[in-house]
Amino acid sequence: MIVRKSEEVSIFILIEFPYSLKYSGDVVQSSITKKHIIAFLLILVIPLFLVIIANSWLFREEAIQIAKERSEEVSELFAESLNREVEDFAFYTSALLNDLILQEHARVFTTTNDEVVKYQASQGLQGAVSWFFRFTTSIGSVFLFFEDDSYLQYSNDSSNVLTEQLARSLIEQAPDDMGEVYCFDTLKIANRSRPVLTMLVHAPSDIRNTTNLKTILVSFQAGLLTTAAKENGINEYLIGRDGTILYSNEGGRVGESFAPILNEYQEDYLILSSTIPSIGWNYYQAIPYQSLTHGLGIIMRYVYLALAISVFFFLIYTRTFFSSIIRPLHSVIKRMDRVAEGDFSVQVRESGSAEFLHLERTFNSMVQRIKTLTDQLLRNQQELSRLELEALRYRMNPHFILNTLNSMTIMAGIAKAESLKKMSKAMTKIMQQTLKDDTTLISYEQEKEYLESYIYISTIRFGNRFTFSMHIDEELRTSMLPTMLLQPLVENSILHGMRGKQGIGSIVVSARNIDEHVILKVEDDGVGIPQEVLDQLFQGPKEGKRGFNQIGLYAVKRRLNLAYPEIGDLIVESTVGQGTTVTLILPFIAGVLL
Repeated sequence: MIVRKSEEVSIFILIEFPYSLKYSGDVVQSSITKKHIIAFLLILVIPLFLVIIANSWLFREEAIQIAKERSEEVSELFAESLNREVEDFAFYTSALLNDLILQEHARVFTTTNDEVVKYQASQGLQGAVSWFFRFTTSIGSVFLFFEDDSYLQYSNDSSNVLTEQLARSLIEQAPDDMGEVYCFDTLKIANRSRPVLTMLVHAPSDIRNTTNLKTILVSFQAGLLTTAAKENGINEYLIGRDGTILYSNEGGRVGESFAPILNEYQEDYLILSSTIPSIGWNYYQAIPYQSLTHGLGIIMRYVYLALAISVFFFLIYTRTFFSSIIRPLHSVIKRMDRVAEGDFSVQVRESGSAEFLHLERTFNSMVQRIKTLTDQLLRNQQELSRLELEALRYRMNPHFILNTLNSMTIMAGIAKAESLKKMSKAMTKIMQQTLKDDTTLISYEQEKEYLESYIYISTIRFGNRFTFSMHIDEELRTSMLPTMLLQPLVENSILHGMRGKQGIGSIVVSARNIDEHVILKVEDDGVGIPQEVLDQLFQGPKEGKRGFNQIGLYAVKRRLNLAYPEIGDLIVESTVGQGTTVTLILPFIAGVLL
């Protein structure tokens, strides 16, 4: 068995140098330096850091409290303004209903049959409505619905108005209370991009009987919400009477329930709420704590930077002060790291005080001893590997020899002397190749002759069930490869690939030189290897039951991995019913014997 030297060295280092591995790659401080740094941290840095943290927390709480008070004032002011705007719209709606001029025009509009008079009444109704529009700058629409199901519409924004169908659907959703202004629990009408307040009032029976006026529906843009903008990450919500979101400066959450959103904001946001009493809505603000303490955060970053700079300069001072003490120890530890990496040629210069001198001499002696033992162990393992390969050469399958001799006997019996002579020569070449003692590398031409002899005997044994060809790059004619490398692979193709195949199969061996690497391939178009067998090919050595030898794929792969670390390898690719390709990778060897 061949063991890579770097692997064997790593095992040795784990046994003899646990401390070298522990300190490898780290900046090692002496015990005096560590104690000095720990004392500095415990006495000065950590207490100062805790004080800074405590003060920053107190300052943060105070800043949040101040910001909360100011934000509450702003929130209350906004809610009051919105409440006034709602009350103004409600008053306007109620004023329209109780306007005597509008009532008279409504009576004439619904009772006359004269088209001219009816037109004049409609103009009077629009004039009465437009007169009220003089008292507001808001954009909106007014619908007047009558008992005969007719209606009149007025709007100061011709580009974006309510439709009759949508207005009637809103009336169906409203309660039937007469004479009371009802505000719809929504701010989104007909997918308008801007929020609108929509109110409705049903005419009481006395007005309805005299004017035939049934319902007035008013829709105005909410000016405060139209001009609101998101600032400093503050989220604003207007919540309806049923707990759903009517308005949000985030835009996409309208119509959602506000309760789960409120739970999301509990930890990282300051929540402020105000009530709009006239319609029972609630106004919420979610202010990030980070925006409230942004200035404090900048100050604390400068404080932490100053503390870090102080610690940095102290460490520089400590390193300079103790460098003369720990320099010899650093020298020993650096060389221990090199030993841990497998370099046993290092030696420490023996100098310094008596204690360090003893340490350096002991270290040099120990490294030299490890080098001697490592070299001895490597030689023993190489010898063991050589003996193991020698043993593999003699592991011939007696069944193959017996079958070959039987074939020779049969041919002799039928007096085909020339065929018997050729078969004997082929058998002789095989035996000579197998029993070689000293030469572990052969040329590709020798390997080709050896394989042709083996194929000839196999053809006599199995008949013309397959064809064989071998292609070698011209530049590989004089190069070398390990003996007994390709024969086990060809044997597997004959015994397992051709078994059960219908018709005549083919086996092709090729050798190519690519970037100083030799790529050998043994390809057959046989029955292929099932996936479950492929997965277990290299899990351990398998005892062969048939064939010229029992080396097998596992032994060939193991030979390559051991003989050519990081280069040699064997790869098997197979598809059931289509064939198998075995690829070997090994270095280019130009006529050098191992």
